[in-house]
Amino acid sequence: MKMSSNPSPEDSDSAAGESARIVELEIVLTHQQRLLDELNGVVVQQSLAIQKLERELKAMRDEQKALREHVNEKEANLPHEKPPHY
Repeated sequence: MKMSSNPSPEDSDSAAGESARIVELEIVLTHQQRLLDELNGVVVQQSLAIQKLERELKAMRDEQKALREHVNEKEANLPHEKPPHY
């Protein structure tokens, strides 16, 4: 069986279809890569925001603890008698 060196019209259509399909897949892949990069940026920003909020929360808890200790010390030093206006 002898192969023809000239491509048939069907081969040409098949190659053109495959080429178009490959181009379409590359376009889809490019859009997905861009979307993935954008989502990664959002995740990084959220991670930084969460870290900042965690630091602020820790500082507030530490301050609250210090204030409670200070109030408890003051209450311990107060005499346990009724105020004069009773």
